[in-house]
Amino acid sequence: MVLEDCDLHDLGFVGDPFTWRNNHCSASSFTKERLDRAVPNSAWRSIFPLVKVTNGDPRHLDHRPIIIDVGTRECMAGGEQVEVLTKFEARWLEEEDCETKVVEAWRGAMEEGCDCIMAIPKKVLGVLKEWDKNVLGELEKRIKKVRRELEMWRR
Repeated sequence: MVLEDCDLHDLGFVGDPFTWRNNHCSASSFTKERLDRAVPNSAWRSIFPLVKVTNGDPRHLDHRPIIIDVGTRECMAGGEQVEVLTKFEARWLEEEDCETKVVEAWRGAMEEGCDCIMAIPKKVLGVLKEWDKNVLGELEKRIKKVRRELEMWRR
């Protein structure tokens, strides 16, 4: 089996077991399957022993997002700390500039010579976090404000 040959292990999940659906309306042709999985190798798993995988809300998509929470920092064999990445925010995908920001950050990381598998996502997430803070204007605060206004109008 390919997973065994590559030393990859299924992390399991929390939530709905089905990660894909065909979105057919009739019960006779509606299909759900577990297609998507988180499968790290043993080295990655030893760095992040507290990992938790959640099958997220698909919203209007046919696939559920797989959300991986790596837990807290753990020490490697040499005693050095491993930095846990900032989490990717699903709400960023709703912004039209998100894809452009990811592509630009990825290219920038490559041009800077990032060759470590963790350096590129770290760079991309750093750019996205700054974009969220400075350009999107703290989206959570905007959402709370709109919810308060909506509640006021509802009353």
